[in-house]
Amino acid sequence: AKIDDNNFLVVHDTKSFQDGKRLGRLYVEPGRNPKYSEVHVNDWNHPQGRSSDLESACALPGANNQFLIAESGYWDEKFGRVFHIEVVGNKAVVLAVYPLPMFIGSGKKNPYGDNYEGMACTAFRDGVLVVLGERGGTDNYRNGLLRYGLLNRETHSLSWEYFDAISTVIAPGTWIDSEHKRSISDLHFDSTGALWASASEDLGDDGPFRSIIYQAGDLSSASKSAPVKLIEETKVAWTFDGIKVEAISAPSSVINGAVMSFATEDENYAGIWRPLFKPVN
Repeated sequence: AKIDDNNFLVVHDTKSFQDGKRLGRLYVEPGRNPKYSEVHVNDWNHPQGRSSDLESACALPGANNQFLIAESGYWDEKFGRVFHIEVVGNKAVVLAVYPLPMFIGSGKKNPYGDNYEGMACTAFRDGVLVVLGERGGTDNYRNGLLRYGLLNRETHSLSWEYFDAISTVIAPGTWIDSEHKRSISDLHFDSTGALWASASEDLGDDGPFRSIIYQAGDLSSASKSAPVKLIEETKVAWTFDGIKVEAISAPSSVINGAVMSFATEDENYAGIWRPLFKPVN
């Protein structure tokens, strides 16, 4: 998630039982390698302690240096949290903690329950619309799903009952194993209100990987139950062979012509950050 012109907030999927980085800051500038530094959290403000399997982040509109970061879901009825944080330098303060919605719990007996890999935020009516992206690609969820919440910053509440709709999203394009592709690996609202999604395919920690970015929908206030109007026939806007895109965000303001940015988690090959430019066509 974009912090300012040069900086992006990074989340790591470190599990609760693992020591290691949870948050980081990426500094970018033209013609140079990005620079990474860890962002420290002294108090996670929750009885279950530090984060487990962070998968997504979005910047809160109208609040400088404030973000939502979310875990992938529940595990044996633990975790499943959205952290509201404020980033100051290389430290983050947890201002509030909200629960994720749970439909199918994950755990040792069933590891393939809810798995939220994407999250996007935008100003909406009197609050903040929070869109979660269930990744899909499992027996429980073949396709991606969008679930909608409304954040009220005055009451420090995040309601998943405000909207009635659950939207099915199927990533377009050609895949090696279409039934197990991840239709949503991240989500991002651009400045026009378009909702973009990334999708990926992972056939092992050594690959092969394949990813795309496509427009999933647009903001719409026509329906109380469905704040995002889906595109009926989605089209691939960008294709990435050999890498696994798991993050999309606003562009860096210091790189001319960039329209978005993306980052990867390429398993045994680490990851990359890149600016994204308009498709040729």
